[in-house]
Amino acid sequence: MVIVKAPDFNNLIKLINDIKDKESVYVALEPASTVAALPRLVCDYCGGPINGSPITYKRGRRVYYVCCRTCLRELKRKLHAV
Repeated sequence: MVIVKAPDFNNLIKLINDIKDKESVYVALEPASTVAALPRLVCDYCGGPINGSPITYKRGRRVYYVCCRTCLRELKRKLHAV
């Protein structure tokens, strides 16, 4: 096993290509900060991006993420009608 660190993706590819007798290559990304590790969230009601902390609503075993109080209200109406 060989662990390779590189400052950017292009240098990583160059380093991997220079390794002799490799059978397979596994790449693991280490985030520079916790902010970079967070996935992009979209509102479960309107589909818009969620900037900052999402509003969560749990119904049964499902957790919904919404961007604002209006979407939360409308999501609850929609789920209640079903």
